[in-house]
Amino acid sequence: MRKVFHEGLCTRAQMIQGGFERAYLKFGEMHEESNRIYIEMTTTQDKVSSLVDWINKHPEWSYDYPVPDLTVLAIKDGSRPYVEWALSAVEDGKKIKLTEE
Repeated sequence: MRKVFHEGLCTRAQMIQGGFERAYLKFGEMHEESNRIYIEMTTTQDKVSSLVDWINKHPEWSYDYPVPDLTVLAIKDGSRPYVEWALSAVEDGKKIKLTEE
């Protein structure tokens, strides 16, 4: 996940591994799964397309569906200091080191 920050594509990423179930339609049939990985990221509106493109080109895990499950939720309201930080911090990710220190 560190590479997404280095590319300046998000300000926050949270990964939840396992522990939840999901149900969905796949090629017209109902499927249910457990122990899935869920990632939530925060970015700015102008970076959404680039982030989606990057995730599609650099999957870090395999998935059994033709495309990753990606959705975008716009921020309608929230903590003003947090939103201002998110808007200004995206570019700061380019400064991180990709190797462990």
